[in-house]
Amino acid sequence: TQDKKYPGAPFDLINLSYSQVYRGYNYELRSNGLPTVVDATRGQIVTFNGKPIVGAYSSDSGGITKNPCPSIFPKYCDASGALKPEFTYLKGGIADPPGIVHNNAKIAASHGVGISAIGARAMIDQGKAFAEVIKYYFPGIDIQKLY
Repeated sequence: TQDKKYPGAPFDLINLSYSQVYRGYNYELRSNGLPTVVDATRGQIVTFNGKPIVGAYSSDSGGITKNPCPSIFPKYCDASGALKPEFTYLKGGIADPPGIVHNNAKIAASHGVGISAIGARAMIDQGKAFAEVIKYYFPGIDIQKLY
């Protein structure tokens, strides 16, 4: 399991960039599409080789996702600096869809590992389903319905 960001607190998100600007429950209530997405994905889990994945994402990868090794997220790397086999879905090198205008400030502030939020948004706008987007950015994963 992942360490909690706020040990002892009954929450994992705050309204700062550290939590990707969680806007709070009232925002959830005002967001027309959010309940639909939550209901459509309820009970589903993304796995790799039968284990839950690290769902890394960044706001803007700059056009191509990055490998976390050896310097971005070293805990996913072996002693030689290569990606551990259980994290190969994070290998990077996944290109965003063509035609995206990237934001240099967001690129500079992003690690670029995992799903590129700007690329994922473009894919959704093109009519791709959430499962297509996740499988595109995390090659080799499965989405399982647990309940």
